[in-house]
Amino acid sequence: MVSYASQFLTTSSVDRSEATDYWVDLICDTFVKLSAQQVDHDNFRGHIHWQALGDLEFSTVTASGQDVVRTRKFASSASDEFLLFSIQRRGEGKVSQDGKSVTLKPDQMAVYDSGRPYTLHFPGPFQQLVVQVPKSSIGLNETREITAMPYGAGTPGSVIAPLLISMNHQLSHGGDSLAPLKDHVLGVLSQVAGRPRESLEDQLPEDLIRSRVIELMRDDIPSPQWTVERLAKRCHLSVRTLYRLFPNEGIASVMRALRIEEAKRLLRQNSGLTLIAIAHRCGFESESGFIRAFRAKTGTTPSAYATTRFNFR
Repeated sequence: MVSYASQFLTTSSVDRSEATDYWVDLICDTFVKLSAQQVDHDNFRGHIHWQALGDLEFSTVTASGQDVVRTRKFASSASDEFLLFSIQRRGEGKVSQDGKSVTLKPDQMAVYDSGRPYTLHFPGPFQQLVVQVPKSSIGLNETREITAMPYGAGTPGSVIAPLLISMNHQLSHGGDSLAPLKDHVLGVLSQVAGRPRESLEDQLPEDLIRSRVIELMRDDIPSPQWTVERLAKRCHLSVRTLYRLFPNEGIASVMRALRIEEAKRLLRQNSGLTLIAIAHRCGFESESGFIRAFRAKTGTTPSAYATTRFNFR
């Protein structure tokens, strides 16, 4: 059985004069043996929300600026080796390893290996999600090709980072109920780390790509300027690939269905919004166009649907 554990660690529990030393202890206990130097010793603060699902560890690190070093001595004396997937959430961070460096902006991801020296530089306050995985769990030995390189737009990181962020968030609410996802996530991380230079559409499972595409489509529901071409650019996929992902209904039909579902949700809320207001929130430029689309999808009008839902409450 996969076990779930959670812990919140913070320098707020100690006197300010002891915060920097205490922080070093915290990051060594949470990750691997490290040394750290704070940018602002007098006002340093930091906390870590650590969660583990089996051997998959998620740590949300929020702290003042600092430099973190994994020395050669620390790396060579370790009995276990980990691969760390770092996703910048706020501020800026720089990852350096194997003679390479990458600067991370929010929602960008980089990978580094605890088996070799590395440095992390945070010039100011920041937040990162660090997902730590034993290398043995994903079958990797040689990692020099994937460390300290950007996993941003047009790379698997554009799908993997949101997946890990979402799973970290859901762990706070679900815990043990997410255990069935662990092996799937490990498999995806193994694919990404093992074949970093392949294209996104060749590397990840179609169902995962499809889910990410739908998530981006939901973000665009209010926009009447939405087009398949615009979606393709946002997803870093070709238009042809998008049509291949939805062979039965087609991209436009999927978007229309998402808009109607959102309209139904707003109608069920009985929020007092006018039909034209709901139409605009769901990406329709006119009330008449909204009514036609709603009737075609549901067989009834928005007003009739709202009345029926209200009467059955």
